[in-house]
Amino acid sequence: MIWALGWTPHNLGMLPRHPLITDYIMYPAGVNLMWNVSVIFPALLLWPVTAVFGPVVTYNVLSTVALAVSSWTAYLVVRRYASSEFIAFVAGMLYGFSPYMILQSLGHTHVTIGVFPPLVWLLLDELLVRRRWSPAVIGALLGVAAAAQLLTSTEVLATTVLVAGIGVVLLAFLNPTQVRQVLSRAAVGSAVALVSFLVLAAYPLKNLLFGPQRVSGILNVPDIYVADLLSFIVPPGYRIFSALRTWPITTHFTGSGVETGGVYLGVTGLAVMIVALVVGWRWSIVRFAGLLTLAVMILSMGAILHINGWVTGLSLPWRVVRRLPLIASALPARLALFQWLGLAVLLGVVGSRFVAAGRRGALGVAVAAVVMIVPLFPTPPMMSTSATAPAFFGNGGEVNRIPQGSVALIVPFSNQDSSTAMYWQALSNYRFRMPEGEAYVPGPSLSPPASQVQTDLVELEAGTYRPRPASVEREQARINLRQWKIDTIVVGPTPHEDAVVGYFTRVTARRPEYAEGVYVWWNVRADING
Repeated sequence: MIWALGWTPHNLGMLPRHPLITDYIMYPAGVNLMWNVSVIFPALLLWPVTAVFGPVVTYNVLSTVALAVSSWTAYLVVRRYASSEFIAFVAGMLYGFSPYMILQSLGHTHVTIGVFPPLVWLLLDELLVRRRWSPAVIGALLGVAAAAQLLTSTEVLATTVLVAGIGVVLLAFLNPTQVRQVLSRAAVGSAVALVSFLVLAAYPLKNLLFGPQRVSGILNVPDIYVADLLSFIVPPGYRIFSALRTWPITTHFTGSGVETGGVYLGVTGLAVMIVALVVGWRWSIVRFAGLLTLAVMILSMGAILHINGWVTGLSLPWRVVRRLPLIASALPARLALFQWLGLAVLLGVVGSRFVAAGRRGALGVAVAAVVMIVPLFPTPPMMSTSATAPAFFGNGGEVNRIPQGSVALIVPFSNQDSSTAMYWQALSNYRFRMPEGEAYVPGPSLSPPASQVQTDLVELEAGTYRPRPASVEREQARINLRQWKIDTIVVGPTPHEDAVVGYFTRVTARRPEYAEGVYVWWNVRADING
């Protein structure tokens, strides 16, 4: 993420480079940034921060602001229906600081920029329900917002379109007599939205659908990153009420805790939701928000029902939905983003009406808020990672001895298990290219194409490497180094560092130079071509 936030302004400052294709990672084939987490639009907005403070500060700013701005846009949605500004504020916070947002903030910042779903809710409400603004204006705004979201997270764009479609169908079902009245407005708004989106997003879409290094096939194994039925009530790790009794249960869930934990409501939270739905059922907005939330919760469980890690074989609606274009690669568990938006509206409306009813109602809302929100609190302190790197890669460091734009092999080798080398490359102001990286490429794969050097380095860092005859080891490695046009090899702090240094010493037939915390082999081409 840090690499991407720094790369966009750096690359645009070096035009006429291709803005959406780069060979600075995964050299020589490169990667298509539209198929990866490139956060182009946020990187452009935060360009001044990056220019002054660097990409690490930019990442911290984005990770923090994303939750606050998401909360604010959700507040705007709830305030449209809730009479109490304070209740709307609390409901907005429930969305922006939900378990989904907190857990995804540990590294998936692109899916915590949750501004687009509330904006779509507001605009569609204006287009189909309130009908005060011109449908052309609303359509234009929808198109602009969608284009910005395409350059932020294509996954959130695709899932928002999906949930918005479900919402429109649900709205029509709940209000059948008004469908004819809004058909013309809906048609005009949709047409303008599509045209404005295509005009603004034509170039990124061209690279996404037809550009080089585009990825085909399902990127993620289906029915892995899904909500388990118990994940709605069993607290994930790092919650206040997580305990040794609940931890073994969560380890049974497929996928990672970051994904499955985002749907966590808790027993009390689920009870509050049900009570609010029953009590407020006579209000149309409660029926709409409640049914949409339930639909999203069902979809988040994937194509097959999971109960305590057991794949039951019972088919769920996602089996049909995932056949839609661009949805097959989405993670069902991440629909929790929309679960929390629906809950914010549902609870905000019911809560504000109870508060307006008098002191007893306000007391009931306060009790309900406490019993629901307290179990959602994360255990302090929040997880964080120290932004450290060898001095070699800093400003004014020895990294400037690497020829500008040449190819360097950096260890720890960057693949689906590590992006350390990409972080060091960003700190060096992208001085060199690399044959490695953590990015989606055709295959589909999140790692560089298979190579002997990659296999050797993975085994070396795991401590499982079995040396081959020196001549065979050297020649096989040199084939890859020549293919990659490696000019410099840098080995930084890494597991089994001595073994890695020994490996490259044998491959290059000379010892490295130790410089500012790393081992460096300069002018490698002379060794491997000799």
